[in-house]
Amino acid sequence: MTKTIAFIFLVLLVSAAWAGNPAKFVVTADWAGPEFVGCGVEMHPYVYCEPNWPEKINEKNAPEYEKKLIEMGPQHVRIFAEYEWWQADRAKPERKESFFKVVELAKRAGATVNMTMWHGPYYPSVKATAEAFADGVYEAIEKRGLTNVQYVTLQNEVNYTWIKPPMYIELYRAFDQALKDRGIRQKIKIVGGDLVSEHQVMWLGELAENLNDVLDGYSTHQYSEYWDSEHMLKRIAEVPMIVSGLQKEQQKPLYLTEFNCYGHHETVGTSGTDEFGTPLGKTKVLADFNAWLMLEGINRGYVAMLAWEDCDFWYGAGHKRPMHGLIRGPDENFELTPMYHLMRMFTHSTAAGWRAVKVRGDWENQSAACMKGPKAEMAVFVQNRGKESHEIEIEGLPSNMQFQLQIFDGTMKKAADVTADEKGMTTVKMAAATVGVLTTASQDK
Repeated sequence: MTKTIAFIFLVLLVSAAWAGNPAKFVVTADWAGPEFVGCGVEMHPYVYCEPNWPEKINEKNAPEYEKKLIEMGPQHVRIFAEYEWWQADRAKPERKESFFKVVELAKRAGATVNMTMWHGPYYPSVKATAEAFADGVYEAIEKRGLTNVQYVTLQNEVNYTWIKPPMYIELYRAFDQALKDRGIRQKIKIVGGDLVSEHQVMWLGELAENLNDVLDGYSTHQYSEYWDSEHMLKRIAEVPMIVSGLQKEQQKPLYLTEFNCYGHHETVGTSGTDEFGTPLGKTKVLADFNAWLMLEGINRGYVAMLAWEDCDFWYGAGHKRPMHGLIRGPDENFELTPMYHLMRMFTHSTAAGWRAVKVRGDWENQSAACMKGPKAEMAVFVQNRGKESHEIEIEGLPSNMQFQLQIFDGTMKKAADVTADEKGMTTVKMAAATVGVLTTASQDK
């Protein structure tokens, strides 16, 4: 009995000592990925037409939504468009005009745009579809001066549809040629995929083998249930692994063009609730889970991470409102969610053109990620997922570099000014379930 008690006491002492040790991370000099395009959101194309305008949003309350979207500061966004808007016999001018107003709003916010062709069928032919959508891209850039339209993806989640690789490849090749014919190919990066997990290895192989000379990047969508971190970690890791297994000349930047998490729900595609019945989109639980994903995304070299979606608007008959909005809908007075404040932390601490650098350190409940700018700017993100406060030690910083420490605990707030010591090290104490960033970027942008 005495030996047993002594052993238990020793275990408790070791556990207490371990719990008191800081989680140590080292910022290296090695790049983790290509130049960053940005963090941001999916923006709703039908804000300024039915079924939202003028019944849900109108001239009276639209400025409130627009102000909050701009203050979020998205760096890169994705906006759906339909190719038939540029076909004379099928055009829907009110929807096209709403789309262009949303692109203009993105421009005011400082965001580049992926103009995404939502879906097929491709009528009356694949070539005609490609030509029509190229007309739309040309109108955006050349006729309307919306030069923030710099990326295009054709077909949402193709590996979840009836479309097979040969038709998809034909569509992209026809679109590539259509852009060249209009003299704007050099102004657009074509990103292929928007893939979910089904048959993703086969699809990425097809894109690499048959569209290597067309595509400028690959895109993926990732969703998990908020209690299933194992699934989230698997998804965020497996896609870069697949791409790294391609021939070197086929490896391209990887865009996460949709992400979020689900709760308990009866309707597929809606955010659901937490265990207490609170709409998940309103909870810090969702934001904390997504923060973990975003840090992992930086560490694995993703060049864009876009949350679904900016605001809880309506898509129309046949579509449920997903209720993932970082800004709640007009029926809730555009209330800001914890995920809004988290995204604002990322967009105000980094900039397009920065690059992720590798960080060494592996801890169960703490994570770190780092990005550097072209003029020695830096942001180091840290997260404590533990139930108690924990110190996080960061090494490998520039000697005596000064940072602002911003903390997310449901909202974003400045915590302190922090200076690395002469050895390039600093330690921050993170409260339970918080995210922080040490950044040199101005928080006033």
